[in-house]
Amino acid sequence: MVVTQKKHLLSISMITLLLTSQITHTKWSDETLLGGALLVVGGTIAAGIGLGVAYGWFETSNETIINNAHDTLAQAQKQHQDLMFCFENVHVQIPTKLRTQAGTIQSVDEDTLLRLAQCKFQNGHSLIYSLSESVRHLNDTHKTLNERIRKLRAKGSDHADKQQCTEMQELVVKIDEFLPKIEFLHEFFVYHKDYFTLYETEISLREYYDHELHIATHYTTDISMASRFLKGAVMARPVKKYPYKNFVETIEWDVRNLQDALKHTSSRYFTRVSSSTNLYNLLIFIKGIVASDPAYSAELIAYQKELIAREKLALKEKQLALQAAQTAAVAKQAREMQEYNKLKEEELRLLKKEQRQKAGFFSNFFYEEPKIDVTIRLES
Repeated sequence: MVVTQKKHLLSISMITLLLTSQITHTKWSDETLLGGALLVVGGTIAAGIGLGVAYGWFETSNETIINNAHDTLAQAQKQHQDLMFCFENVHVQIPTKLRTQAGTIQSVDEDTLLRLAQCKFQNGHSLIYSLSESVRHLNDTHKTLNERIRKLRAKGSDHADKQQCTEMQELVVKIDEFLPKIEFLHEFFVYHKDYFTLYETEISLREYYDHELHIATHYTTDISMASRFLKGAVMARPVKKYPYKNFVETIEWDVRNLQDALKHTSSRYFTRVSSSTNLYNLLIFIKGIVASDPAYSAELIAYQKELIAREKLALKEKQLALQAAQTAAVAKQAREMQEYNKLKEEELRLLKKEQRQKAGFFSNFFYEEPKIDVTIRLES
C-alpha cells in the first residue's frame, strides 16, 4: 500500500516537473500559451492533492498511530503507578465502572484520606493537572484508534493492515481497562482537593515551626516560661538582622494562609479541620508572645530609623545628583556661549575682510593711468 502511494505521488511530481520545464522554455510573448500552461500545472497540483486526500496518502500511517498509542499508554501507566500502588496499600478499590465511582469517592473515610495524604505524592494542584492531561491524551488516542479501525474495516484492507487493525483493537481494550482508573483518580482528587490542600498546608507549618510548637504546647499556661524559650527559638533561627520582626511577619503570613485553607475546607472533614484549627490557635499564641516581647518593639523602632536614614540618604544623593547636573548644565552653557562668541568674532572678521575686498575692487575700477609727456629733440 505504501509503495502504491509513493508511485502515485511520483507520477504527479513527474507530470508537474515536465509541465514546469515546458513553461520555462515558453516565450514570454506568447501570453495565451503561458497562461494555459500555468492553469494546467495548477490543475495538476490540485488534482494530486485531491487524490492524496481521497486515498489517504497524506494521513498518519497505521504504524505511527500504533507507536503513539503505545507511548501514551506507557507514559500514563508509569506516571501514575506510584499513586495507584498507594491506593492499593490503603485498600481503596479503584472501580473500573463509572456508575460505581461516585459512591466510592464520597464514601471514603478520613482515616483513609489521611493515609493517602501521607503517601508523599506530588502537590495536589499539579497532581490534578497531570491526571487531567492523562485522561485527555488517552481519550484522544482512543478516538484516533477507533477511527482508523473503522476506515480499515470499511475498505477491506490487505493482510498487513489486518494485523495492524488487530493490534489497534488490543490497544483499545487496554485503554478501556486503564482509562476508567485514571478518571477515577482525577475525580477523587478533585472532590477531596480541599482536604489535601489543608493537609499539605498544616504539615508544612508543623515542620517549619516544630520547635516553637513544642514550646507552646508544653507552656500554654506559663506565659513567662513560654516567652523565655520562644525568645531562644527565635534567636536560634538563621536570620541575623531583625530576627523578631522577620519571625512575626513570617508567622502572620503563614497564619493567613492556614486560615484561608480552613475557610475552603468542608466541615465533613472533622478530624482534619480540628487538627488544623488547633495548629492555627497555637500559631496565634506563639505570634502574640513574640510580638509582645520588648525586643520586637525595639526592632520595629530600629527598622523605622533605618528606613528614615535610607530615605534621607536617597534624598541627599538625589540632591547631589541634581546639583551635579546643574553644575554640568552651567558649564555646558558657558562652553556653548564661548563657542558662540568665537563664531561671532570669526563672522565679523570675515565681514570686514569682505568689505575691504569690495573697497579695493571699486578703487581699481576708477583708476586712471598717469599721463606722460614725451619730448623728442632732433639734432642737426
